[in-house]
Amino acid sequence: MITRTQMDGGNGKRMSDYDIERALYDVEDLFERVMCPFVLLGETARSVRDGEFVAGTVIEVGVRAGDLVPEVLSTIHSFSNFNGGFNKTSFGYEYLSNGIPVKITVINKKWKFLENPDTVFYGPAQYQIPNPFPEYYKTRFLVR
Repeated sequence: MITRTQMDGGNGKRMSDYDIERALYDVEDLFERVMCPFVLLGETARSVRDGEFVAGTVIEVGVRAGDLVPEVLSTIHSFSNFNGGFNKTSFGYEYLSNGIPVKITVINKKWKFLENPDTVFYGPAQYQIPNPFPEYYKTRFLVR
């Protein structure tokens, strides 16, 4: 199995493509269970769009603030033992999925490229990514 050269969050464990893709599928499973729409962001979105192995050291997703109602957060917290804890951060939330960091950005602003996200098939699943993607990718560090 091919392993990545970057390290996993400083703990010294190498991340395999299999581990990262399994974490991506776990993210999809979690958000489907809580019935909360999400969109892939950052290098995760770029990799899925281009049909490559997921790049980076973290799975990045975005959720609109209006979709994170108390019932959704409560249900996510009920899965927190399964996913290694669910922590609030300055950008939203984060947790570990099989040792892979997952960053959930809470999106408060209305971005044109998130109004009608594009659907991309990756492996056995389908994901939403920003549309048009090049416009998003230029400003990806500003999305909050």
